[in-house]
Amino acid sequence: MGKLLSDQQVQGYHRNGFIAPVPVLSAAEAAQFLSRFEAYAGSREKRRGSAYDDEEGREFLRQPHRRARWAYELVNHPRVLDAIEDILGPDVMVWDAKLFPKPPHSLSYVGWHQDGTYSTAAPREHKVTAWIALTDATPENGAMQAIPGSHNWGQLEHVQSIDDHNLLRYGQSISTPFDASTAVDLSLQAGEMSMHHNMLIHGSPPNPSPTSRIGLSVNYISPDVIDKPDPERRVILARGNDRFGHFQLFDWPEGRRA
Repeated sequence: MGKLLSDQQVQGYHRNGFIAPVPVLSAAEAAQFLSRFEAYAGSREKRRGSAYDDEEGREFLRQPHRRARWAYELVNHPRVLDAIEDILGPDVMVWDAKLFPKPPHSLSYVGWHQDGTYSTAAPREHKVTAWIALTDATPENGAMQAIPGSHNWGQLEHVQSIDDHNLLRYGQSISTPFDASTAVDLSLQAGEMSMHHNMLIHGSPPNPSPTSRIGLSVNYISPDVIDKPDPERRVILARGNDRFGHFQLFDWPEGRRA
């Protein structure tokens, strides 16, 4: 048994490329984080004049853990880290994070893709993505979908396209044919998360429902991961030790409130 995950869950992750759901937040915690997200999103929308559901208003969704205290606290939440540690081991870093909100009746979607396609971080097996739900994520409001076992298929061909509704920054999507009918919905209740492998095929459809679907995607790595030099890249040593020194470390500045 791990800190949070059962042996069966860990085996399922390695077999299918994902596990879900994993309870990590209480109902009260999920509601509090959602409220803080809404305040964060509202302040940016008023200042910039753009909603987060269009390309011009999305920049603040990227790396929110470096902009807002609530997101920093969420990526470092002990129960989230317990589950990540059960996959990666005792040394855990926060490599990146991004918010994926879909308001009611949103046309926004995430194209079928593999996270590792546009990342040079290696080894790929030492990178895990957590998707933490701040609202319920259901098939009706655009929950994530995944192709079981597809993390074992190797790197598939992707293409970039211009589509304002694709929430992926580069508009990437898989061009290699595959059977999308085998996809499963990763339904989550607020406060639960999914975890998936860096090479898993996954995506999510639009949200035609009257309810919001809001979640935070966090990329965790072990410190032995190597990436190409990037002066803008800052990682958090969330747990354990960094014996490699491959990245510049980031911590929340003392005295800063947000």
